[in-house]
Amino acid sequence: QSLLSKLSLIRQREPILIERIIKTLPLTSSVLKLNDRILLPVNIQYKSSKKVYKHNEGEISFDPINKALVIYLASKEDNYEKIGYVLEGLENLKNIKSGSYVLITK
Repeated sequence: QSLLSKLSLIRQREPILIERIIKTLPLTSSVLKLNDRILLPVNIQYKSSKKVYKHNEGEISFDPINKALVIYLASKEDNYEKIGYVLEGLENLKNIKSGSYVLITK
């Protein structure tokens, strides 16, 4: 099993959410790849935001409706606050196929 990518979550942004994510790890998740982002379901309850955020390629947010980590492959605006970013392997993520399974670890 090889390392696909390295992600960094920013605890100061949403400490309760980050703690909930960390408590679920290690976690196997199926990949849902959309045109401009990747969703990794993590099955965590969390509130949604009313504010609009602008995301850049390689940033990570949390989608409370789909209960998923969102990795942006292009710039996009939505209601999900940035909680991290891709440290390494963004190109690997761009090439991953929907339906693939990934293991998310600390």
